Amino acid sequence: MKMWADIYEDINTTFKKKMKLDPVENYLPYVDYSKYDLANVRNYIDADIKEKILFCNGPAMSGQCQYNGDMREIILPLAEKRTDKTFLVTHKIDTNLPNVLYTGNIIKSDRCDLNEIAYMSKFCSLIIGRNSGPFCFASTGENLNDPNKTFYAFGHQESDCFTMGIPKKSNYIFEKYESPGQLYASIRNLVEKA
Repeated sequence: MKMWADIYEDINTTFKKKMKLDPVENYLPYVDYSKYDLANVRNYIDADIKEKILFCNGPAMSGQCQYNGDMREIILPLAEKRTDKTFLVTHKIDTNLPNVLYTGNIIKSDRCDLNEIAYMSKFCSLIIGRNSGPFCFASTGENLNDPNKTFYAFGHQESDCFTMGIPKKSNYIFEKYESPGQLYASIRNLVEKA
């Protein structure tokens, strides 16, 4: 928004215009899911009645966080303890736990599946991650305005978050990353509340 505000200001100054941006919340993304093959996702959602938690656990490649691990040391102990919940992961981790599912195995696509992950996130009560592609794609207007959802973002600074400064009805938590232990403690508390 800052970049576009600067562009509008330059256009207005140069061309003597009076263009202005709408309120930031008017620019939240909404996805037309009818454009995507969601049959596998819908079959999975219909079959799994457990509460779902989405871990966007792939690496954030633009340096938003010094921790770029796959979060297995957080996900697996929580999944072992909370067998009543399904833990969806966007980056495959080796495990035999039946309640840890890789989104790629559900979606079964041979192309980019970020919009399909966004669709799956609609059915998750808790969305966790660095500001990577899957986490940003899960930050739809529909999810951000759902008061029953919690987002937990972590990294170097809140200004790296796609949604910083946008009014939202969901519970959106940003925490500056300190250590995997700190992440585990914070996420464990959120999983217990979910």
